[in-house]
Amino acid sequence: MATDESLSDAYDPSLVKTLLGEAAWLLRNLGFTAQHTILIGGLVPSLLVLDPPGAPHLGTGDLDLCLSMAIVTGDTAEYERLETALTLAGYEPTEFSFRWRQRDGLHLAVEFFCAASDDRPAGKMFRPKATINPTAKLNFGPKLTAIALDAGGVIEADMHDIEIDVDLPQAAGRTRFTFRVTGLLGFLAAKTAAWCTHSMYVLDVVDALGHVDAGAAGMLLDESHESLRRDFEVSTTTLDSLVEHLRGLPGVLGARMTGAGFGGMVVVLMEAGAALPSSVDATR
Repeated sequence: MATDESLSDAYDPSLVKTLLGEAAWLLRNLGFTAQHTILIGGLVPSLLVLDPPGAPHLGTGDLDLCLSMAIVTGDTAEYERLETALTLAGYEPTEFSFRWRQRDGLHLAVEFFCAASDDRPAGKMFRPKATINPTAKLNFGPKLTAIALDAGGVIEADMHDIEIDVDLPQAAGRTRFTFRVTGLLGFLAAKTAAWCTHSMYVLDVVDALGHVDAGAAGMLLDESHESLRRDFEVSTTTLDSLVEHLRGLPGVLGARMTGAGFGGMVVVLMEAGAALPSSVDATR
């Protein structure tokens, strides 16, 4: 959720609770579509690290929502168009069709993203065509677009439900709300793609890693790979063998596959100062 210029690039921990309430309000207005949206922006560190040693971290202050493949490809049809829900929640389109801004109040903005594919090039705006996919077009509406991300598949695979108490805006009271949030790996993957143009995203990543025990982060990598292998069935025997081999090496805290699946590369988290032996065979 980006505010006007005075807040759009600010790190203001005092806004975390307010923005979480605004995020919950918007997602509630999205109705069933909220089950197909994943929070990936600046609020993620404050949700991943619920009890940080210092002040809660806001990040860049954007509400970035990654739409699921089911919405983008039209595998599911929701009762309300995203555009209709945004309008009812008090948002209106800006000059950029993937970015909508709150009409009143804090003038917050929400940006939409989706996973890249052959017909959705990374970094480009995607809008379904009614002639090709009428269900996906209905899900979006006539104006809304989403920016395609290379990391979209990782974001969706690394999704977690996080339940917290929030204060809703417009004096709507306090409620228990479940956010669908990308995990640490998905968060890092999404931010990495933007480092070259948005240097403040680096601070998001530094803060997230600084508040997570390295051993715990390694376990998250291991668990994520097992989920991709078992639940999503997108790994291969070669990748599984390589991951298992790497985990047994000195200094390795965790490892998992990365990429679109059915091949690709392996991400390895290591202790400070450790290095992989030169004898490691990447094709193992």
